[in-house]
Amino acid sequence: MAGYLERLCGDGEYYYGSSVDGSAILGIPSNSFRTGAFAWLPFMIIHAGYEGVLCSNKTETTTSEEHVDLQQLLSNAVDSFLDKLSSLYPRDAFSSSFFQRQRIFGDIFINCPTYYSVRAVANFGLPPYKTVFDAGTKLHGATAQFLFPLIGSAPFPQTPEKVVRSS
Repeated sequence: MAGYLERLCGDGEYYYGSSVDGSAILGIPSNSFRTGAFAWLPFMIIHAGYEGVLCSNKTETTTSEEHVDLQQLLSNAVDSFLDKLSSLYPRDAFSSSFFQRQRIFGDIFINCPTYYSVRAVANFGLPPYKTVFDAGTKLHGATAQFLFPLIGSAPFPQTPEKVVRSS
């Protein structure tokens, strides 16, 4: 928490995450998709409509605060890039600065990478499927309550048999 308060990292930047380890993740994902170094199976990817909510600072209200946050997250972002973002996501197109930021962050971290992944798979002739899930909370993970119905007090079915029986 101190890192956020001291502006050492941007809101939405987590201390955990995937990394190229040479075992589970063999290389930079964009390079792997570009060269066809992925499982050659039909590809389905789902993301929610409001993916950027979880990485948007709810206390920021000005463009200058937003730019500071973006510069923390995107260390190579120069002023001309931030100005371009402001023109692509004009403040008056959103009901609040929060929803403007959630859209920017959602596109940067989820929407554009999912599009790139699906496009790369299609370039190799495999069938890709992409769904934008706009039901429930529309937040990251919103599909879980629909794909895995609640059973008792457990948030998800414990075994594949329970998934089949609960359908």
